[in-house]
Amino acid sequence: MQKFLIVPVNSDIIALEKIFKEKNISAVLLLRGIDNEKTYEKYIRKILPLTQKYQIACLLDNCPNLAKKIGADGVHMSTDIKNLREAVRDLKPDMIVGAGNINSKDDAMKKGEAKVDYVFFGDLNGEKTSQETYDLASWWAKTFEVPAVFYDPQNKAENTGCEFSASYFDLN
Repeated sequence: MQKFLIVPVNSDIIALEKIFKEKNISAVLLLRGIDNEKTYEKYIRKILPLTQKYQIACLLDNCPNLAKKIGADGVHMSTDIKNLREAVRDLKPDMIVGAGNINSKDDAMKKGEAKVDYVFFGDLNGEKTSQETYDLASWWAKTFEVPAVFYDPQNKAENTGCEFSASYFDLN
């Protein structure tokens, strides 16, 4: 199972590099938080060379234009289906587009049909994952080919069959 790291904005770069060295991380999602786009971009420009150094996919939080502009590997979209489809149209096949904010089987299928690279099950804010989310992720992993990422604070991802286990790291 591959590891997907959720990183809050303005996390300590030295601590983050230490994690990159010690863990086998496949992808990093850099959360935007409440920072404006200029502050977010400045932070990403510090992190991007590290992700490239360790060959980790760097995904931005709902900023497809910024991802394209600065050369990130892709974007994680947790907005509506219209914005998700626009990101897919504008970024693929050269960049990764993932879909989050999935609350039902219908959500998952609509977003999966948008030709995304992954669907994300769980809460990006680090909250405990519910049994309903666990069941939804398990159903998806057993039924569909689009890879699944499961936010896993209870270390149950291996039981879901998902390809990625997401962890939230507070590196401040």
